[in-house]
Amino acid sequence: MNFSPFGNHLAPVSIKAIELVDSAIDFAEFDNELGQCISNAQACKALLKEKQAVLDAVYVQGGDVASLIRTRAKLIDHLIAALWSGLPWSAKQVEFALVAVGGYGRSELHPYSDVDLLVLLNRSPNTNEQELISRFVTFLWDCGLELGHSVRTLGECISAAKSDVTVMTNILESRVLLGDDELHKALIQKTDAEHMWPIVDFFEAKWNEQRMRYRSMAGPDFNLEPNIKTSPGGLRDIQTIIWIARRYWGDGDIQALVEKGFLNATEAVSFREGLDFLWRVRYALHMVADRHEDRLLFEHQLKIAETLGYVNDGGILAVEKFMETYYRCVTRLSLINDVLIQHLDENLAPKNKNTTTSPINDRFVVRNGHIDVVHESVFDQNLSALIEIFVLMAERPEIHGIGASTIRFIRIYRERVDDEFRNDAAVVALFIRLFRTGQNLPRELKRMRQYGMLSAYLPAFGNIVGKMQFDLFHIYTVDVHTLEVVQNVRDFVYQGSQKDYILAARIINGQMQIELLY
Repeated sequence: MNFSPFGNHLAPVSIKAIELVDSAIDFAEFDNELGQCISNAQACKALLKEKQAVLDAVYVQGGDVASLIRTRAKLIDHLIAALWSGLPWSAKQVEFALVAVGGYGRSELHPYSDVDLLVLLNRSPNTNEQELISRFVTFLWDCGLELGHSVRTLGECISAAKSDVTVMTNILESRVLLGDDELHKALIQKTDAEHMWPIVDFFEAKWNEQRMRYRSMAGPDFNLEPNIKTSPGGLRDIQTIIWIARRYWGDGDIQALVEKGFLNATEAVSFREGLDFLWRVRYALHMVADRHEDRLLFEHQLKIAETLGYVNDGGILAVEKFMETYYRCVTRLSLINDVLIQHLDENLAPKNKNTTTSPINDRFVVRNGHIDVVHESVFDQNLSALIEIFVLMAERPEIHGIGASTIRFIRIYRERVDDEFRNDAAVVALFIRLFRTGQNLPRELKRMRQYGMLSAYLPAFGNIVGKMQFDLFHIYTVDVHTLEVVQNVRDFVYQGSQKDYILAARIINGQMQIELLY
């Protein structure tokens, strides 16, 4: 079963980059070497380390990272098969399916990724079988693998999936390594959307997980040292979309999302390029840290920049160029995730859910708390509506966001923004009106940044997006820091500042024109 999000539509990489990986490991030779050391965990550990060093060298030479992480998974497949098959099972052994789950189930293993296994049984194991499974698990640990494993009967697995969406998610991307395919097929059938976690419930559970994850990642530490997996725009955001798509259609391939209209061609390219970049960074991070690590810790950023080929250029350090690329990448991926989540929310809403619609003017309407254009030609006929939409959201607290199709229109029509647009008196008036809207201003400026409109309207702002200074003092990129200053100014007005910031509050709440200060 193919769980690559690229499916048969790989990100554009050179044939040479793929061939470098394909020729790196001779698996027939690897099987022979395993046969000579399979009873000795330390020898197997040394053999894996030797093969990983070969892959790491290929990575440095420019090998395709998608092929590298699949090859790493294949190495572990062969190790597990040799080990399990060599155990002294009885003739009446329990029927089993040895199943790869999680990232391993997707055949995506970076150098120190966890290896997640499910031992799926048709009945509870007897004492001898329990002892053999324990030996198997202990041996894998002794081989140096970070192992996550569970041993469950089919009934236990079904019950766990019904009560835990994480277990359900693991089953979605599972694959059989050894054993009874029919047992695994029964698990897939008994946990499909007709039996549990219908798509609406699954979608809401994964979306809630994402919101909780975002809240846990909020803070200065994660701005300075982001988590490549769980921070907004990271690998988990990509996986969330793929999981939901697989539950919805049975297919999480990026091209399938395009064909079904949930991704447009431009988004698909950004999706593929972003995933490939994050994979390359994560691979380098594991190499540099020499362990499983997902945080881009300050101490690793310099070495990763060097590994990825960035160089110092005048006053700009290589590490600063690398981190700017990273921040711009995750910003794009976060926006795509936002569009797709919103699109799925609109399409998966229960049929009996009441739709509340409230017109604003000839261009915009509020539909279930989200603002939308009244027709697809709104921005074509009135480009200034690109600014007006954010003004309306700032003035109307009942608006919680922008509809998915309207977000896409914004991304399309922002390319038309030029000096004539920027100097148009009506557009300037709208922008100044935005700065007079009060407490929602910081939120809408951040939203304009997210959707690329702030960079389009103010090219100088576009030049600072993702810019960072490599030290422990500057915890925000320049663009985020700038908007944080706006937030602080706003707080002088609204958050008890009369007591805390007497002079600032007195000045701001006086007769000054607040838009000039902003």
